[in-house]
Amino acid sequence: MKIRLTNYSNLIFGLFMLFAMFSCQVEPLNSEKKSQNALSFVVCNTTSSQVDLIAGNGNGNGYVVGNVTVETIDSNYKITYNITNEFYCITETHLSVVNSPYDFPVNGGSNPKIGNFEYGDDDLDCEKSISYLVPISKGSYIAAHAKVNCISQSPEDVISKLPGTVQVCVEAKPGTDSYFDLNISEGTTISGISGAWCLDYDTHLNYGDDCFDADVYTIFDDLTGLPLDYEETLGAINWILNQDFISQGYTMGEIQFAIWKFIEDEEIDGPYLGEYTLAKALEIYKAALSHLDFEPGCGDLLGVILMPQIPSIQPTIITIPIDCYEGECSETAWGDGCGFPGNSWATYFQYGAPE
Repeated sequence: MKIRLTNYSNLIFGLFMLFAMFSCQVEPLNSEKKSQNALSFVVCNTTSSQVDLIAGNGNGNGYVVGNVTVETIDSNYKITYNITNEFYCITETHLSVVNSPYDFPVNGGSNPKIGNFEYGDDDLDCEKSISYLVPISKGSYIAAHAKVNCISQSPEDVISKLPGTVQVCVEAKPGTDSYFDLNISEGTTISGISGAWCLDYDTHLNYGDDCFDADVYTIFDDLTGLPLDYEETLGAINWILNQDFISQGYTMGEIQFAIWKFIEDEEIDGPYLGEYTLAKALEIYKAALSHLDFEPGCGDLLGVILMPQIPSIQPTIITIPIDCYEGECSETAWGDGCGFPGNSWATYFQYGAPE
């Protein structure tokens, strides 16, 4: 009897172990299936090379602060965040590019894990635009996240603090990496030594001349009535002064030559240009032709026009930085598109070249 009971117990134990082994084999399959069902993407059926950058949409009342653009350069995408709302700037980005929406890094709730995105910056200095190069082989599905901050000092604030009139003295001609070095009277937001550029070839300004009073303008002002018949080219000139062409191997003379070509609509070989080559000067001019509507924003250099009150003295242009500062408010922003399966409002889109 004892032996029979033992055999019976062994049989029961064996059946239990067999059931346990079968259960261990089946459970992962059920778990995987459940996970796939939970991660159910509504795949984007449309493609785009530009989408809106939407901020603060957690309550369904989001607003456009800019856009995200995609272009192809050789074997890479150039993906650019652009802020078009003057009251915001970018302080963080997180960017993921994958072959399938199911490849995006997500957490257990099927919301994106932006900390695991492949590209981005966690500490940007209130940028208005930032770009990333991503290999095309990564895929065509793009999730573009950003943190945007309101701006406590805007370009308009910088402009509003400019003086109406300043006293100007010529420190050097030619200047240090500029056509002039000017000394602007104390007590204003543009005081001190500034590199300057000539805005009229037919009038004169030289080292040793008497100091003079000049009225202050920018390209955003109404310049009607001033002796400037090239207002439509000031955007391109301001763009030139933002490119730091000196660091790219160009000379002061090549920069001033390009500015004169916009102003006078002819090629002028002035006596103070120093060393320059015509071909390189025209490179600057031709590059600037596509930026006639340039308007400087946060992080750019603002062109400030000094218009002498004596008509025979040359008007000049200097630059000052537009330093914007972060405000107290901040919002999450996403490149608009299709939603993730989780309960956040995060979105992604699929790139497609415009037809």
